Amino acid sequence: MAEVLLAAVSKVYPGGARAVETLDLAIGHGEFVVLVGPSGCGKSTTLRMIAGLEDATSGELSIDGRVVNEVAPKDRDVAMVFQNYALYPHLSVRGNLSFPLEQRRHHGGILSRFTAAGRSERASIDARVDAVAQTLGITPLLNRKPAQLSGGQRQRVAVGRAMVRDPKVFLFDEPLSNLDAKLRGEMRTELRILHKRLGATMIYVTHDQEEAMSLADRIVVMHSGRLQQAGSPIDVYQRPVNRFVASFIGTPTMNFIPGRVAIDTGTHSRSAERGAAGAATSAGVFRHAGGTLALPGNRWRDITAISGRDLVLGIRPDQLRIAGDAEAMKIAQKGDHPPDPNSSIICGVIAAAEHYGDRMDIVLDSPSGRFTARCPPVRVREGDPCTMIADLSAAHLFEVGECGAAIALS
Repeated sequence: MAEVLLAAVSKVYPGGARAVETLDLAIGHGEFVVLVGPSGCGKSTTLRMIAGLEDATSGELSIDGRVVNEVAPKDRDVAMVFQNYALYPHLSVRGNLSFPLEQRRHHGGILSRFTAAGRSERASIDARVDAVAQTLGITPLLNRKPAQLSGGQRQRVAVGRAMVRDPKVFLFDEPLSNLDAKLRGEMRTELRILHKRLGATMIYVTHDQEEAMSLADRIVVMHSGRLQQAGSPIDVYQRPVNRFVASFIGTPTMNFIPGRVAIDTGTHSRSAERGAAGAATSAGVFRHAGGTLALPGNRWRDITAISGRDLVLGIRPDQLRIAGDAEAMKIAQKGDHPPDPNSSIICGVIAAAEHYGDRMDIVLDSPSGRFTARCPPVRVREGDPCTMIADLSAAHLFEVGECGAAIALS
């Protein structure tokens, strides 16, 4: 395993297209880092620069303390697993696994293979292939050709071909995107277990944020060639640094409402709370096109500092729930607020209901906009009126714009 450092690395293609912009990133020994972002964000280009398949236009790239900008790919001691497996169709699984080691062996000349040292090296290669096959559970497949394998089996062979080299760094370029959903889930688990077993440095590229969340020690979110945020999956999910990260990480995507923050004048006084020392914290409201939502007083560091500003409120789908019939009727008749001071009401009509067995997604059209809620299965019909209760204790506020910065949390 090895540390990988990128210092102010950029990639500009002929014609001026900037694929990666001044990327600073440190990947620690034995760390599993996932580069994630939409198509064209620069994640695959970054991986290819680490592998040596693309030259960096500027900046410095080092592996295990050695600057490798001018080092050929074969001499960087990295192994890459591709999306399309890149297996040799005429070779058996054993032949594919041993191929990288055979190439090293052939550098000694053809006659060296018939010496005692050459025979010992052959035995060593066979032993290494057998050990890797045992680890990946593909020993029964060693004599088959790639055409006789399933997609998952081919991917295991591709990973095994990288493993036999015992590289300093493993590079994965969307290796699971050709597999069906069930196999993707199985391979994610296997890769995570394999990483723990090998303790190797792994850098993985995907556009699938669920894949990133499930695999990574640390996620690196990229957009338009720039690093947006790097952190543990839970930190990136719970404390996104801007609106883009908040929208990209999480399924379904976060709900956003444009509006303006104001200090509570008493109408929503139930949302006022007390800080750790017992002193009352300033509560606020969020005024938007469809009405007003009460904001928790202790969620943001200084809500008075953002009063009067145009901002965007972000609410995760799992922070919305359907009000029960009695609860909804009481709200409709008396205009009461929910008993939880951190909650607010959103009323509208159900536009779509998507069932997934143990959960469902409900899409609500309201005067405030369109909202998606993720909740336990309930009996609802499209077109029915619906009252949702929004738990704003974990809500976010962002500056206006696609990459608007997050307002500091407490």
